[in-house]
Amino acid sequence: MEFVFGKKKNPQAVQDLVSALRDFEVTGSLYIGYPIFDINDDALLTDALLVSEEFGVIAFDLSNAAVDDPKVAQAWAAAERVGLNLEQARQDMHAPGVNAVLETDMQDVMAVGVRGTPTFFVNGRALSEFGPEPLRQLVSSEVAKTSL
Repeated sequence: MEFVFGKKKNPQAVQDLVSALRDFEVTGSLYIGYPIFDINDDALLTDALLVSEEFGVIAFDLSNAAVDDPKVAQAWAAAERVGLNLEQARQDMHAPGVNAVLETDMQDVMAVGVRGTPTFFVNGRALSEFGPEPLRQLVSSEVAKTSL
């Protein structure tokens, strides 16, 4: 994957996208902050444009929509009410150590096949059908294997 950097409107989102795409074996080029149309000295920039044989052309919107999401705002407010130092939390969430932990977690998630939450595992076996009865059956079958 070739990364071609232009103007970055959202550097953290760019970094996250580049990190995610490095983990996949995709051939092609990712153009970040490059004009797709240039008319009369007015350029229309894309946040990111992936061009590859496998996927064709994919445009990424890296706007920081989560900042304006009311649910995100409510979550931050709830965290502040229970004593979270918001200024420190916002600084910490961009620390390199946090990204390293998240990358490790994502590798683990992909390795074991987690597709959503909640995901249940019993003795390393994933619950194939969600619900209390399938979970009860899986637990019972695993307990039966260990019983004398």
